[in-house]
Amino acid sequence: MSVSAEWLKRLIETELATIDHEATLAFIRVRLVEPHIVMRDWDYGSPGQQYPCWTTFEDRSWDLALAHCNEGYGPQRPWGMVSIGESGRPTSMGMDTSWHPGFVAAFLDSVVATELPIWRVYRRNDDRAFTPITAPGEWKTAWESRDHLAEHPKDNRYYVLDTLRDPNQWLSS
Repeated sequence: MSVSAEWLKRLIETELATIDHEATLAFIRVRLVEPHIVMRDWDYGSPGQQYPCWTTFEDRSWDLALAHCNEGYGPQRPWGMVSIGESGRPTSMGMDTSWHPGFVAAFLDSVVATELPIWRVYRRNDDRAFTPITAPGEWKTAWESRDHLAEHPKDNRYYVLDTLRDPNQWLSS
């Protein structure tokens, strides 16, 4: 498969079409950049080994970019959270936990997404299904609610998750 700027823009638009939250869409769109290649260090190969990663999204206040790369962690997890890397440091592809199968998944796992009021507490029931406990809100508030719920009784079955995806679909394993 040949990656191009146009192909990536279409791919991102296909994923964004699954989001039914206008504020989130606007938030993402303002941070999309013209896809461009940045050579990034592959820390798990030969010294100096690099792969071309297509930067598609940037948030300079967090020094965070979302990039697409078919090498390294791709093609299974081609979307990664990486440093914009303008401080003169070598740019790296980073750790495997920063790479995801889709653009939206990478965005929602990034610190940038914590700025949106899309977080709620879910309880994982004995049947492993997730039930929402709180209304959608701010990241910090959701975590405070989760911590309070987990104290009475001591329970680790409470999770803070985004409201854009059904946790019973993507976290049921």
